[in-house]
Amino acid sequence: MWPVLLLSGALLSMSSGVKPPEYSEKSLCDLWAGAQCELAKCGENAAERCLEESKRCRHRSYVVVQPDHAAKVSECAKALLKLKCGDAMPQECADVIGP
Repeated sequence: MWPVLLLSGALLSMSSGVKPPEYSEKSLCDLWAGAQCELAKCGENAAERCLEESKRCRHRSYVVVQPDHAAKVSECAKALLKLKCGDAMPQECADVIGP
């Protein structure tokens, strides 16, 4: 259930028109966590890993993130959401650590 809720929040952020430079720390973290949850589905302990990702976003602020950082992280997260198990890491994620 957590992966579905987290992914729903991430997709809501994407579909609501939020885009760089408008990402807050919270919305960018939620988008990133949703992408990490999708990746976790391919491995063991997916529910636990997804829950850990979502916990990291709980106390994030609504302060706007620097546009360059937001663009880099969001492009990677969106590319990760499109991956299927076994796919190579997308080019958009080179040198991206997360929000």
